[in-house]
Amino acid sequence: MPSAEMSSHLADADPHPQYQLETGKNQPDGYTGLGHDGLVLRSRLAFGPRTGVEFLRSDGWWAVPPGTGGGGGSQSFAFFAGT
Repeated sequence: MPSAEMSSHLADADPHPQYQLETGKNQPDGYTGLGHDGLVLRSRLAFGPRTGVEFLRSDGWWAVPPGTGGGGGSQSFAFFAGT
């Protein structure tokens, strides 16, 4: 028979508040799930269609880098290749 302390722990709705509950996955104010490759899905990061040459702007929209056939102006961008 479990101890009283263990029974209380098991009865708690959230006995480990330092961790995210699975019920918060892909929910507003929750956390995003990962794809089969272990990465965050692009659809969870940004709005609008992506064709492959865009970068993710800080406002959550995909944008084409200047000098690559679209965009322009004084936009700055960063490219993240993976690791």
